[in-house]
Amino acid sequence: MNKQQIAIINKAHISEGENVIDTHSLIARISELSQSADFWNAWMLGTLVFAFIAAGSVAFTTRMSIVRAKQLAEAQDELISAKDRQLVLDLKDKDSKIAEANARAKEADEITERERLARLRIEAELAWRTISPEQSKELEKILATNQNSVNIEYLFNDPESQYFSEQLASIFMKAKWKVGLTGLNGVFPGELIFGLRVPDPSSSLVFFIRNAFISAKLAFDTTTIPPFTGSSTGVTITGAPIIFVGVKRQSISFK
Repeated sequence: MNKQQIAIINKAHISEGENVIDTHSLIARISELSQSADFWNAWMLGTLVFAFIAAGSVAFTTRMSIVRAKQLAEAQDELISAKDRQLVLDLKDKDSKIAEANARAKEADEITERERLARLRIEAELAWRTISPEQSKELEKILATNQNSVNIEYLFNDPESQYFSEQLASIFMKAKWKVGLTGLNGVFPGELIFGLRVPDPSSSLVFFIRNAFISAKLAFDTTTIPPFTGSSTGVTITGAPIIFVGVKRQSISFK
């Protein structure tokens, strides 16, 4: 019982003899106030309990919020790191595929280039010999300084050999030379003659023709021509040096 309640009771005792009705009213009032105080004390205790629980809940939820936020941040960091690692792997894989594609493309290009060069080489091997305009001009200029006579012989059964011989004959004739052009229809026992020959016996005219060929960059050799067995077609100039046009030399074989 608090001081207010004691004072009221004491006051009631003093005036008990004077007024009984007031005493009962005070007692009732005290009882009412006591109940009211108990009620609000109970509510206060309940509120305190609730506040304690709420405070605990706030602390717990705050702690869980912080923990979960930290876990979320860690998870996000891990996700970003995983994405970065995956990106690195994807880029490496992409680079690897690009490198493989480039390697295949390079290999294909190399194969294509090899095939192109091989085709050009085959075409060059199969092509007939020709004398370029530059070679023709140079040869004609030199031959014109020493107009003379020459015999050009070729293999009658070889159209390519005949074609090259006719080119040479045309140049000599433009340089005002007399040309005997003869096709040999037969064989050279034990030998197949290749290329262009300006054979011995050597003479000043033979050396002149050889030097003219060298200046015009026409390849030849000086090997003696072996005895021929067969017939010939064309015109031969007696005593004139011989230029022999053999089979075109092949550097590749066809199987």
